[in-house]
Amino acid sequence: HYLTVAGTSLAFLVLAANIGAKAWQNLRWNPVKQTGILGSVISFVAAVVTGLALPYFGFGGTGSGGKSAMETMLVGSLIVAVFFGVSDLNYVQDYILVGSEQCDQDVVNMATGAWWTMTLITCLNIARRLEPFMLPSEEEELLLIKDHSSPVGMRVPNLPGFCIDPTQSKPGVRFCTDKTEFLGGIIMAVVVGGLMVLFSFLNYQGYATPSIVRSIQDLF
Repeated sequence: HYLTVAGTSLAFLVLAANIGAKAWQNLRWNPVKQTGILGSVISFVAAVVTGLALPYFGFGGTGSGGKSAMETMLVGSLIVAVFFGVSDLNYVQDYILVGSEQCDQDVVNMATGAWWTMTLITCLNIARRLEPFMLPSEEEELLLIKDHSSPVGMRVPNLPGFCIDPTQSKPGVRFCTDKTEFLGGIIMAVVVGGLMVLFSFLNYQGYATPSIVRSIQDLF
């Protein structure tokens, strides 16, 4: 039992650190300057915290910022919500682990729904404010300046100093503005997140959970 919990927790931390490290890069934050074992520990903790707080920045295509990043987050978060809803079905849980559908999952549903909503709103707000990455126009003259840190001794000053995949510079859906996508994402986060939390109180057949029924009976 304890080994199972330890293994699951370790896998959870590694996954959060992996997502957080990618999110750290997409957010264009400077790397941790501390070196040695302490630096590795600080980097791992920072990556785990970032992965839990800003998980949707770990998706590919979010480093460009703006509409393109918000669209990627909306699609990714919706897929996460769908998988969560499917995994909450009794016959799916019984197929994965016999007897697991009989466990009390109210706290898990409440925590996951609240986390999903808050992290999506936070990521959308940051992505909206993140300056979009735009490829320079071919008509613009690219002036070079000396840079001893560059392998060729020169760099282009109007390009960012961090690595971004040029394919991430897509403009996104043309018939939607940034504000429309942001507001739509907020509404989706509140509605879908509310439904995920609602699973804590009502089952799929629409009947109140036994604990709520007993609480209501105690009141009257």
